[in-house]
Amino acid sequence: MTTIVCPAWLLIAFGLVAALPATLGLWVALAPGSDNVHGPRYVLWKAGLLSFNADVVYQAMVADHDREALVLGLSVGELQERFDHLRARAGATADYQQQFSDRLYLDHDILWLGDSPWLVILKNGRAAELLVMKG
Repeated sequence: MTTIVCPAWLLIAFGLVAALPATLGLWVALAPGSDNVHGPRYVLWKAGLLSFNADVVYQAMVADHDREALVLGLSVGELQERFDHLRARAGATADYQQQFSDRLYLDHDILWLGDSPWLVILKNGRAAELLVMKG
């Protein structure tokens, strides 16, 4: 009986050809809808498959129609876990401090998502509103 030996380059080529449709299928499954303007890193982060990257997440949130679902109802600890870094009112950048007068949201606890313009308004220790502060 003869044994057929498959060359290594043939196995590699087959693997590459098989990986393309699998990757495209995963992308379609994770990013449904024709209006998706986000890159794969953001979609994979939302699905919990990729670690947080501030350069990707905060920019992509602008065009995400479902961005409130990422934040609303979460506790401070859950926000910290999802967004890695939070900034309280006292730790806000000078630009953001300047945008706030003493009366704006004075009666609310607020947090910024990292150094981004995304502001979270807390009620009873949970995220109740998400705003983007434009300069």
